[in-house]
Amino acid sequence: MIYGHSSGYPWDVSEYTKVFRKINELTTGERVYVTYEGSLHVYEVSKKQVIDAKDVSPFNDDGTNELILYTCWPRDGIKQRYLVHATEVETVALR
Repeated sequence: MIYGHSSGYPWDVSEYTKVFRKINELTTGERVYVTYEGSLHVYEVSKKQVIDAKDVSPFNDDGTNELILYTCWPRDGIKQRYLVHATEVETVALR
């Protein structure tokens, strides 16, 4: 799981404050690329969902290589969470 903010505080001007602001624009089949421990992991978006902030059921580890992108939702809110699920389709060694 990768967590990112969809909103931020006015005083926080970092480039990563709103990194997931447009997360809802990802579409099924679109690819997500993650570099980790010397490998490039390629994922395809499989589904999107909005859940209650207290709901942890989507995070049960079933042993698959699923990536979840996770942020507060709606933008500038905290009552819900927006999740993008993606399945791994390829791993490429970078070293």
